[in-house]
Amino acid sequence: SQIVTSLTNATPQVASYPFTTREPLVGMMPFKDIKIQLVDTPPITEEFIEPWLPEIVKYADYVILVVDLGSEEVLNQIDVILKRLEQSKVKLAAKEEENDELNAHFYKKTMIVGNKNDMPDAEEHLKVLKGLPGDNFLLLSISAKEREGLQELKRKIYEELAIIRVYTKESGKSADMDDPIVLKKGSRLIDAARVIHKDFAFKLKYAKVWGSSKFDGQKVDRNHLLEDGDVVEFHL
Repeated sequence: SQIVTSLTNATPQVASYPFTTREPLVGMMPFKDIKIQLVDTPPITEEFIEPWLPEIVKYADYVILVVDLGSEEVLNQIDVILKRLEQSKVKLAAKEEENDELNAHFYKKTMIVGNKNDMPDAEEHLKVLKGLPGDNFLLLSISAKEREGLQELKRKIYEELAIIRVYTKESGKSADMDDPIVLKKGSRLIDAARVIHKDFAFKLKYAKVWGSSKFDGQKVDRNHLLEDGDVVEFHL
């Protein structure tokens, strides 16, 4: 809860003792000129996991597994979470993997965040995490309470989501640089058009692009590969 509070405008109950989060809490994390939705969930223990929690994880774009660097049980915390979710056919992985939807197995790309790095012995517990066998998870060390490492965490979340921002403009007018279209990396012009409206995509003839084109304002077709920061002028 404290991490979500520090990264967003959400106001959950925050306390020094565990298990203050009992239901999903949604907050919007501002980064650059977009907002990224974060969902804080209750902790997973050997004794209990909320029955609805695996479903939230299944359909998340990315997972942040938070452990307490103030605890000697950092490896056990991770082991419990991984095993509990695998029982629900959700596997947390260091890299992007294809879901096995035929057998209802879901693979979710994950980073591990060690919180409370201001606590005694936190450095030793972090070393234990760095020696974690198996999957080579991305690992960050932060202190939400002291606001240490939060900007790096924001940047990593943005990078790991593998998204791009595309701006639009009308002919003869300046680009709207306040409200970008957010797309996955590898998206093409037609994908941006579909986000605006399905009919818009159907009627699209061409577009002019500033950024990834060979020259500013180049006329491109619907299969043009977009890049972060591109400005697009659609023509129907």
